Amino acid sequence: MRAVRTLVFGALLTLAGCVEEADFSGEGQDAAPDATTPAPRDRDAAPRPGPDAEREGDAAPPLPDAARRAPDAAPDAAAPAPDAAPIVGRWLSQGEDVAPLLSGPPASIVRIDTTFGADGAYAVVSTNDDQQTVRFEGTYSVDPATDPARIVLRQAAPQAVRSEGLVRVAGGVLTLEIAQTEPPLNGVSPPAADEGFGSTSGGAFGRDNVQIFRAVR
Repeated sequence: MRAVRTLVFGALLTLAGCVEEADFSGEGQDAAPDATTPAPRDRDAAPRPGPDAEREGDAAPPLPDAARRAPDAAPDAAAPAPDAAPIVGRWLSQGEDVAPLLSGPPASIVRIDTTFGADGAYAVVSTNDDQQTVRFEGTYSVDPATDPARIVLRQAAPQAVRSEGLVRVAGGVLTLEIAQTEPPLNGVSPPAADEGFGSTSGGAFGRDNVQIFRAVR
């Protein structure tokens, strides 16, 4: 079995940030993990562009019913995502666009297909190098009062998890950095808008927790 504790939305992916453990083995969820969060490492260059997303457009996951929400979500979880229009649509991350915390072992994520709905629902399917997949779904909200904007994800499946972080959309590229806040992870804090991308846990991970997606037209 290969399990991983992450900080980003895919393995939210836990966008790493979304679930504390993701099991790619196909075995029961009660098995003990064999790895913990990878150690921080320096990364002074932004991710380079990945392959053309349009070729893989058909793989984007369908949205869940927006009414399906985490049982312990905050009261505002039922509201549509305000001012979320820039991120609504289908997005693909693969190759060097995948955040290092997800692309390296033991997670070994090679592809993340994401759909953000106008109704505030999201769906994510992550694929590892053995072509095993995990689906994540829930609701989200975006607050554009800052730049980067603040985003909150309330994952309903496979576990109830809340994550917070930053998002920016520019030129068909979506940049996302989130960290799990509920249940809290020891020593982990979400990135701050005034510090920008790369500020998860006060900058301890550099850009290793920054995820790049490209629009699927």
